[in-house]
Order: sequence, then structure tokens, then C-alpha cells
Amino acid sequence: LYAGLDVTEASYVKYGESAAADLPYYSNDRYKIISKHSTLNGTISPEAFLSEEGYIKPGNITKIGVKVYAQSKAGKKYPGTLDDWGQFSVKGIPASNQEYTLVVETPSHLKSHTNFVPGKEKDGTLLGQNIRLRPNLNLAGDINKDKVIDIKDIQEVVDAYGIKDKSIIKEDINQDGTVDEFDVRYVEKNFLTKGPDAPVNKVPKEKIGNKGLEYFLRLIGLETNQ
Repeated sequence: LYAGLDVTEASYVKYGESAAADLPYYSNDRYKIISKHSTLNGTISPEAFLSEEGYIKPGNITKIGVKVYAQSKAGKKYPGTLDDWGQFSVKGIPASNQEYTLVVETPSHLKSHTNFVPGKEKDGTLLGQNIRLRPNLNLAGDINKDKVIDIKDIQEVVDAYGIKDKSIIKEDINQDGTVDEFDVRYVEKNFLTKGPDAPVNKVPKEKIGNKGLEYFLRLIGLETNQ
């Protein structure tokens, strides 16, 4: 990238540092800027916080402990920032031709994993990019954080059914202040689903003893939708 700019001041911030350094120049100078790091932007999709149109409902998305980060195959994490509308930014990702994963962690949801390649090759050189990415949906209902949605999660949300609490409690999946039918139905909808980070041999439990989904829903006066 070449730039010819008529500017009066110039500075840059070196990756890993916070202070800007002055950049000496003349107004007719031309600079070749080669970015070695990529920036990832987009909007998260936590199921219980989406409107019918698929947008983040305004409210407390930044207060409930959502984490967004990019991760290399070696496990190194690059943390991102998040605003009230669910828009994230992850900066400083090396311009690699290896596949990375965008990970979104939302309480009482399964993680979402979305793969991407941060670098772009041009003339034999890997360059950084500004990437716009739509993360995969975070499915709601993993209340106990065991990477699957199963009968244990139904049991927990049924045990807490009817609780009204404005603080953050895991059984209130959509954090509207009440553990109610909405929360139960999220678990029912995604029943027996595995998260992308669940071990291969991890099997969601359909019953506790002989007590299944129908049993627990009837305890709170509900019938299954399945």
C-alpha cells in the first residue's frame, strides 16, 4: 500500500505498545505501509440475546461476562473488545496463512467457533487484513458449562424456575430477571446438542435414571414442544 498524503502531523503505534511515536516526513513523501497484523471485526450471535430479526437486543450484553478472542492452532489467544450492540474487534492477529479460530463464550450458551485465515499473500509476502466475520451462533442452554446441552441443564433450569433476580444467575439464560418458560424452551430446543469444543467421546445425557425431558417439564406445568 502506497500513500501520498498532505498532512501536518504523523505518528504510529507499534504493536504491543500503547504510546504513539512521531513519524518524521515531508509533505510530498510516499510511504510503503506493510501491515504484518490483522484486525477482525463483526457482531456476535448469542441465541438468547437476539431479536427475531437476528440483531443483539440492547441491554446488558457487555455486563454478563461474554468473551471474544481469536486463537491459533497452538492455543495462543488474542483477546477482543465488545460493545453494547455485540460488535467486537480483535486486533494484533499475526498475518499468518494458518487457520485461526474466532471463539465466542457466552454464559449459559455453548461456545461458537468460526475459522478464518488472518493473512493474505501478495508478491510472496503475507500481509495483514481488516477482516469482517460473522461468527457462528452461540446455542443457548449449556447452564452447567459441560459443553453439551442435556438433561442436567433441564434439571437445573427447572429447579430454579420462577426465581426473580436482577443479578446475573446462570439459569436465567436471557438475563431478563426471571427464570421462566423462555429459559426452559431454549434448553428444550437445543436438547442433546454438543458444543464445538466438546470431547469426541462426550455424549449428552438424555435421562437421569428414568426421568427425561417430559418428566421435568411437567414438574413446572409445561409440555414438550418436540
